[in-house]
Amino acid sequence: MYRILFILLLIPSISFSQEVEDKKSKFPLFELSKGDDNSKNQSWGDYHYNNENYGKAVERYSKINNPSVEIQRKMALAYIEIDSVDRALVMLETIVNAGDDIEPSDYLNLSQLQDIKGLYNEANKNRKNMLGRKQERLGYHYLRQVIIITKDY
Repeated sequence: MYRILFILLLIPSISFSQEVEDKKSKFPLFELSKGDDNSKNQSWGDYHYNNENYGKAVERYSKINNPSVEIQRKMALAYIEIDSVDRALVMLETIVNAGDDIEPSDYLNLSQLQDIKGLYNEANKNRKNMLGRKQERLGYHYLRQVIIITKDY
């Protein structure tokens, strides 16, 4: 009787304990080390970026071959956080000059960095580009409020 009960309890535990390949690990940090070098570096870079360890995030992101615009944007913001204005400026200029997936915040961040470096004319051009992008997304009424606010500058 005990043998039958033991067997009945043992069979379901064996069948449910088998690991499925796509199943996530119980230890999430091990998930960051899966894949090729680019995906590992991106996963670890995202991990460090989300935990506000920007120096390590930049270190990981810089090892990625042909980073996407999103990765370049995160690198630029991380450079800003670690007070590397020159590198952040170069990264944001790369994003804006490439012309793919540019967001208004890219123009804003670039113009603020250009103000810090004393490039006032370029900063004003990028603010105008930002306003043009926001007009496409948000419409006339928002643009009118932004123009009224920035008129004093």
